[in-house]
Amino acid sequence: MEHNHNSKFELTKSVVMHVTQRTKSKKDKNGHRPPLDRPLLVIGDRVIEEVQSFKYLGIIINSQLQWKIQAQKAIEKATKFVLQYQRLTKITTGIRPSLMRTLYISTVLPKMTYGHDVWYTPPLKPAGSKKSKGSVSALRQMKRIQRIATTVISGGLRTTPNELVDAHSNLMPIDLALLKICHRATVRMLTLPKSHPLHRHIHVAQISNPKKPLL
Repeated sequence: MEHNHNSKFELTKSVVMHVTQRTKSKKDKNGHRPPLDRPLLVIGDRVIEEVQSFKYLGIIINSQLQWKIQAQKAIEKATKFVLQYQRLTKITTGIRPSLMRTLYISTVLPKMTYGHDVWYTPPLKPAGSKKSKGSVSALRQMKRIQRIATTVISGGLRTTPNELVDAHSNLMPIDLALLKICHRATVRMLTLPKSHPLHRHIHVAQISNPKKPLL
């Protein structure tokens, strides 16, 4: 293909990632099941490096299709932005609350929820279970980030309940905002035309239930 298009592949920038959740049946000395033996990918005289995670279109995918690394990176970016955002609020020379709200919606929230409909699993507590399943840890950290922003916007005290500062900041609670993003993405996918390449796969996923959350 590179000869047909007169475009030589840059093999030094190429990596290979084997995507599977299967492991060996025999545990190692630490009690963990090691991954399956995987063949090397050799192109020409170069062995392509194998990686456990890879960033594609801004989303970090790992070899087991779990999204913990992506969630951590999203939280790190949002935390960095909200701390810088907090510095802009001064009693005498700071930005007005209405502009701070706009800044939060246009900068911090997109950084925190980019690719959210791919990697985020809304926490649910199955019947008879004591613990919720899904992106519980990520949701907890995103609540903390939004609380910093809403406290700044509303001028509330540190002891003010989250629901109150959200309401005074005219922002949805973060868990409802994340559900809204997931709902919007689901509606968009379910209304794809039959000619779309993803239509059949989405229909199959619609009528089947995953065995466990991916995060």
